[in-house]
Amino acid sequence: MLVSLGAGALATKLVDRTWKGFTGNDAPRGKDAQAEATMRQAISFAVFSAAVAAVIQVIADRGANKALSKLTKK
Repeated sequence: MLVSLGAGALATKLVDRTWKGFTGNDAPRGKDAQAEATMRQAISFAVFSAAVAAVIQVIADRGANKALSKLTKK
């Protein structure tokens, strides 16, 4: 569970910094920012953040499974 929480925090920071680096704008988070974003920006952000989240989740799951295998291995 801690691995998932840490991975989520890491993914959020990664997405925010990368988004700002590419667009020069803050990530469209929150209702006000989402309302001001164009549809293209909103869809791009959704796709990008979902892709990063999926990759981080796979890495975290594999790491957790590997650690669990080492702990239960006799």
